[in-house]
Amino acid sequence: VSTARLTDEERLAILRAAASASGLQAKMAIESSNVVFRRIAEDALLDEVATSPLALRLLYRRLTRTSNHEDLSLPVLLQGLLIERLHNWEHADAKDNPAPAFCEAVPSAEGRATLLSALASSMVGATGVEHTRAIECLRAHPLLSSSSENARIQALEFFRWTGLIRLSDDYVEFALRPLFEIAQVPDMLDRLRNSPGTVDSNSWRIVAFAAALERSRGTLSLIAEALSRYVDLYVEMPRWAVPA
Repeated sequence: VSTARLTDEERLAILRAAASASGLQAKMAIESSNVVFRRIAEDALLDEVATSPLALRLLYRRLTRTSNHEDLSLPVLLQGLLIERLHNWEHADAKDNPAPAFCEAVPSAEGRATLLSALASSMVGATGVEHTRAIECLRAHPLLSSSSENARIQALEFFRWTGLIRLSDDYVEFALRPLFEIAQVPDMLDRLRNSPGTVDSNSWRIVAFAAALERSRGTLSLIAEALSRYVDLYVEMPRWAVPA
């Protein structure tokens, strides 16, 4: 999961294209994209995320609806971008839908995020996963247990269609590292709530993302005990073994 860093000129061109695609006239599109470009350049958090055309297009849509004073933590921002991409994507993209059965079977962004989380979790510790294994991971998910076979086999194609994952040489990987990390959160929350003992110390970044999202929702208490146990792992761990 890697992305070459874009130049400022490339970033600005992508933002202007996104502004034009939103329906703005040329002069307004330039002004709007310049405002978003400056906001990204002045914010280390936004700069960390704005590493690809996909991220910039998502950021443009988010930041034009967000005030400069709104507190955007990295997990909350990434979750918002992910859900926006998954929500009604079949209506946002004018091209023919390659996964109609899947879209009908799993119409909500939250349900789609749950499936994507299972796929992301299957890639932990690797750069990606084999195409056949990715399909099977999604086909076997309980969320699709009562769905048609077409819906099950179209799940992977839907996520490819959104641009969140890419397929190359019979291999599946996420297109953007930050979205790969935030995609793991639903699965991590399920583990923290139901089997916290399965969460190892190397998962600290995803655990932190999960905690930040639960706090933003006002539901941190649901995983407070699991988080306390997780912190204890570090207390008992030799300093040299603590993940950086």
